[in-house]
Amino acid sequence: MEKCKRVLIPLFGILLIASAFFFYSTVSGKAREEEKIPEQVVLPEYIRPQIKGWAYTEGLTLESECKIALVPGGETASLELYVDAPQDENGAIIYDDGQEWTLVLRKGGYFYPLLKKQYIQNGKVYYNAYYSYEDNAFHILVMKDQRADLDVYECVYDVHEDAFEVREAYKAKDIVEVYKNY
Repeated sequence: MEKCKRVLIPLFGILLIASAFFFYSTVSGKAREEEKIPEQVVLPEYIRPQIKGWAYTEGLTLESECKIALVPGGETASLELYVDAPQDENGAIIYDDGQEWTLVLRKGGYFYPLLKKQYIQNGKVYYNAYYSYEDNAFHILVMKDQRADLDVYECVYDVHEDAFEVREAYKAKDIVEVYKNY
């Protein structure tokens, strides 16, 4: 009988600990499910039309411009890239090791600052405007290439919001550019 007590008491203790652990994990799992915090909803960032856009680009040099329609057959808008750099006597832009850049879309009396004015060190801004039949939307792909950073994002025109939804496509920080062919 004494041998039996020596074996059963530790076995009973182990069984009690295992039962407590099972009960705790079951209860805490249910509590977590009941108290589950819903995932945070991330709302899209929109670039909305601004008024009096001509003063926004005052003193800047128009680097490139294209006329586009945000919807097929719709009103024409102007996509304009500006840089804070002087021009030589032939009209060529004289770039320095850094300039202030901005990309705007003008439609009617409004403008959309697709790239807010910002200083870009040893770099340039590029854009590609296109209409996608896949999602029936107008897109502007913007690439901000600067010394140690490369940012690519897309501005997609939302007809219902009359605004551009910003979608980050690619971001590289602290890089050393080896080569580019554009």
